[in-house]
Amino acid sequence: MEDSSPNNEDLIAGWVYGVVGLVSVVLLLVGHLVETDYATFAIFLKELAFAGMIALILIGTIERFNRRRHERAANALVERINKNLFHAIYERYIPHAVFNEVEKGLLRSNVFRQEHGSTTRWSL
Repeated sequence: MEDSSPNNEDLIAGWVYGVVGLVSVVLLLVGHLVETDYATFAIFLKELAFAGMIALILIGTIERFNRRRHERAANALVERINKNLFHAIYERYIPHAVFNEVEKGLLRSNVFRQEHGSTTRWSL
């Protein structure tokens, strides 16, 4: 049940990527056009354009990798919560050995009442 609609951050990131890509292409074209007149300036523009394109590629791949990693971690946590809510919440903050001892002593122990009775009085 994933929401496929993009949120504001995704839209802003898409626009930023698009603008950086467009600026890189424009810089590359301008660098190519002024190559004969201003060689040093043209080289600078081309280098800047390639740096922008490489940055887009790196940002895109790192973003995709991190998003998948976070989605896997979130899905694993949801699965653990669906399995056992107590285990999912408290095992994160309590050391594993302590949690196992508490779970064994309190949650998994067989407690039976013996010779238990109750008295109820009804009066009118």
